[in-house]
This record gives sequence, structure tokens and C-alpha cells, in this order.
Amino acid sequence: LSYAPNLNNEMSLVARTVAGTEKTVKEEGDLDNYTELDLQYNYTAPWDGTLTMGVKNIAGSTPPLDDSDPNNQLDGSLFDAIGRTVYVGYKQNL
Repeated sequence: LSYAPNLNNEMSLVARTVAGTEKTVKEEGDLDNYTELDLQYNYTAPWDGTLTMGVKNIAGSTPPLDDSDPNNQLDGSLFDAIGRTVYVGYKQNL
């Protein structure tokens, strides 16, 4: 979903979903689906610079943990362990 009221402003909301997966010990069931929401705002300045601000995982969701594997409960190939992250950036086109 993206919203741009004029050419200088743009806001987007992105939903990223990981489908349910099997636990390491398959007999113990599956992990639930998991969705994170990211919000981003971009402002393009008249001098051809772009300011970006956003929040990854704005709701602070916690990924499902695999309790069947006490040594590796979070699958790092599917989920981010950092949690909610705020960021700001600036890019200048020459």
C-alpha cells in the first residue's frame, strides 16, 4: 500500500508474511504464520535530495519460536531477531 499526496511525499505500508513451517521435530507440530508490518516515509526535496524515515516491524511482533529445538529456537533464515527498528537516511543525487 502506497500513498503519495504530491510528487514530494510518499508513504508506504508493507506487510511481510512467512507461512507456517514445520518444527525441527516434526511430530511436535508446526509453527504459526508470521506477519510483520513496515512503515516508510520519503520526502524528495526540490534540490534533488531524498529523506527517508521508517520503522521495520512497527507492531513489535515476535516471530514464532521452535520449542522442539532448545539450541536453535529462532530460524534466522526466515525471521529477524532484532525486532522493531527505526531508521533515517538521506540520499543526494548529483
